[in-house]
Order: sequence, then C-alpha cells, then structure tokens
Amino acid sequence: MMQEHTVSVKKYILICVGIFLLLSLVGLNSNKVPYLIQFIFLLTTTYFIGKKFGRDQRRLPLSRERHWFAFGNMLFQILFIGVSLAMVVLFLNGMGESGKFEGILNLVDRFESGFRWPLLFAVIISMVLEYMMFYFAFGWGAKKQLKKLQKIAGESNIQI
Repeated sequence: MMQEHTVSVKKYILICVGIFLLLSLVGLNSNKVPYLIQFIFLLTTTYFIGKKFGRDQRRLPLSRERHWFAFGNMLFQILFIGVSLAMVVLFLNGMGESGKFEGILNLVDRFESGFRWPLLFAVIISMVLEYMMFYFAFGWGAKKQLKKLQKIAGESNIQI
C-alpha cells in the first residue's frame, strides 16, 4: 500500500495572503475596482501559486493539501474582512450623541429589517464559490506545471 506524503501548504497560503495584502495596499481590492476584476486576479494568482507548488514538489497536490490551501485562504479572507469592517464601524462612523457607536446600531438595524436572509444567502454563495476557486485553481496550476516539466523531461531524458 502506497503511503501518501503531505507537505505543509503554509508557505503557499502565506504567498497568497501576501499578494492579497499587497493588492489591498495598492487599492486593487477596493470598491473602486469591480469585483469581477478582483476575482479574476485572485483566480490567476491562485493558479500561479499552484504552478509553484508543482514546480517545488514535482507532484500534484493531494486533496487534503488543496482543502487546507483553500481553507487557509478563506480563513484569512474572513479575518481580513472582519477586521476591515470593525475598523470602518469604529473609526469612520465614530460615536454618536448617545455615546454609543452609531455605525454598529445602523448595521444591526439593517440586519434585523429583513435584509438578513438575502445578505446571508449572498455571503454563503460567494464563500462557497471562492473556496471552490481556491481548491480547483491550486490543483489546476500544479497540473499544468507538471505537464510542462514532463515535456521538458521527455525532451532531455531526465526523470521527474
């Protein structure tokens, strides 16, 4: 029975997180840039990180590794969005005359006014799509890199 060897995908998650943070600093990850362009750029980035995995490990990522890569990136995205929302609510809205954070109260009012179900549905659907994007693009990039390496190895009679 062949034993599967897994490697830590932390390095690849950190690369993706670093690129995401860089995009946030540059402003590509803002309201001014359409979400579709952000999505395509993140998909392309994930593809190239998958190619790096294929080049480094010289194999396809295992299903577990792809799940951990997708889960790690999703966890970072959720934390990043949570911190961003907290900063917006706390710093931009500030305290009102009542001494309470008006931004939080406005957010709670909107959430309780029937806006909750469409919002939750949209958030869940977008999270599932993003998870699938991370999972499949990571594997697809590695697969493309391995095909390229096999072609090079076939031309020069080198084993991978």
